[in-house]
Amino acid sequence: HALASAAKDHRVKAVVCQIGSIDTHANWVNRHPDYRGAVAIRNLATEQARGNIFPWTIKNPIGLDGSPNLPKVVFEHTNNTIASIDKIECPTLILAAENEELFKNENNSELVHKKLQGRVPTEIDYLTGGHYNAYEGEAYKKGVQRATDWFQLYIGSPQPSRL
Repeated sequence: HALASAAKDHRVKAVVCQIGSIDTHANWVNRHPDYRGAVAIRNLATEQARGNIFPWTIKNPIGLDGSPNLPKVVFEHTNNTIASIDKIECPTLILAAENEELFKNENNSELVHKKLQGRVPTEIDYLTGGHYNAYEGEAYKKGVQRATDWFQLYIGSPQPSRL
């Protein structure tokens, strides 16, 4: 996840998180109440790794079909991203879907923005449409332009190579 990378690598000077599912555990539980809590998700991932349960026998939440080991992804992604927010020390732009249908913006994009306010330069912007609309049409163009402007503001234009 871009935010976890920014928190762990001091070389990152600015970050853009687009349509980020930050609190993946809460998102999983909201759509998949059979597996609540870090212990349940870890146990499920362990059983899959041992071959006792096969990934296709587990109900997949909407929008994440086809993930080979979804509980493991959810567990690791949640720990890395949620724990990382307080360690981010670079300007952070968050692009959220205006009509996000896969998770709640208040528990994800808006949560990160609030936690970063007053510590680092941060902005949140909303792209029109739902989760997958950010990858096409006007929402895509806006996202690309916002990210480009953000990086140019905080990093600047790349310098020519001196090879």
